Amino acid sequence: MKKDCIFITGPESSGSTLIAKIISDALGNRPWNGRGFNCCDDPRCDIENGYVTPCQAMEALVCHRSLPFKDSWPPIAKWNKTYNARYVLCTRDKNISRQSQLSRFKWKDDELLDNEEIRAISILNDQLYDENIPTFIWSYETYILLDKAYLHLLADFLEIPRQRFDNIEPPLNGNLRYVSASAKRSFWSKLFRK
Repeated sequence: MKKDCIFITGPESSGSTLIAKIISDALGNRPWNGRGFNCCDDPRCDIENGYVTPCQAMEALVCHRSLPFKDSWPPIAKWNKTYNARYVLCTRDKNISRQSQLSRFKWKDDELLDNEEIRAISILNDQLYDENIPTFIWSYETYILLDKAYLHLLADFLEIPRQRFDNIEPPLNGNLRYVSASAKRSFWSKLFRK
């Protein structure tokens, strides 16, 4: 019998690590850094088996891989063959994602980011058009806006009790650092306008 596994994928800086950690916590797992399988904090512990199985058994298995993964596509076909897989595909405003990557990864340039974006979009589209892949689109901006209501929709997709997400701290808007001061003022004035 196949084991269940929740796979979180999305372009770099799309909020995928954040939601991977939230899902793993909601399933009752120990704290985890959100990279690779949630069996340990080594994101490459599964390198020897082609990034398919964790280094140790887990009751509630979660795996996060940013796209594009390494120099190739993630092993989605092998994941589907090995597990009862559900996918959470992460999105974020692509301009903000790009700014975040340029800030975090000083060695990346515009050409590399363009190529990675094209490959990531291709991978996500392949997943979306495959009827056999149970998929939930996770939007960072929607999470910022809807908070618990959006987490509850995710819980329904994952078939876990909504209450497991009720102790999650409200999200901070990580996008604000990448927008102009006038856009920030506009955002906050609209948010608190009566």
